[in-house]
Amino acid sequence: MAPTNTRLAVITASDIPRHHRAAIEHLVATHLIEPATLSAHVGIDLFAAHGWFIPWRPGPTPGHTSCQHLTDAPPAQIDALAQALSHYAREHQIAVSLEPAPSWRASFGLDATTPPGHTPAEQHRADIG
Repeated sequence: MAPTNTRLAVITASDIPRHHRAAIEHLVATHLIEPATLSAHVGIDLFAAHGWFIPWRPGPTPGHTSCQHLTDAPPAQIDALAQALSHYAREHQIAVSLEPAPSWRASFGLDATTPPGHTPAEQHRADIG
């Protein structure tokens, strides 16, 4: 059964040598014990976000790879994976991390105290909706 108390986070690897992929995927599979519940979130691509699938893509440097993957898990598992990825990144001098996922309000520069419908964009949506 999927956990009910989860935290969203983003796994990010930036232009790392391709041979690190297997170790990073092993860390994810080891630390994120529960299946991801992202399928319950509106607007999430079920195939891209389900479980521990990491969408690797070629990095700008030949032989390197990058990824950005949204996942969720209980807070203790997210914290353990963040620590493991941080240790691995320091040990191998690569750019890989697990960061809290920004909320849509933060991505638009809004803080939690801005009431809905009070920014120009939100007011426009309310006017036409």
